[in-house]
Amino acid sequence: MDKAKLDNSFREDLSSQLLAKTLIN
Repeated sequence: MDKAKLDNSFREDLSSQLLAKTLIN
């Protein structure tokens, strides 16, 4: 996997975690 894809999936994962936190709170 190239770095751009890795970065992108990492950001998506992070933003979905943040979204989950905001939905919970």
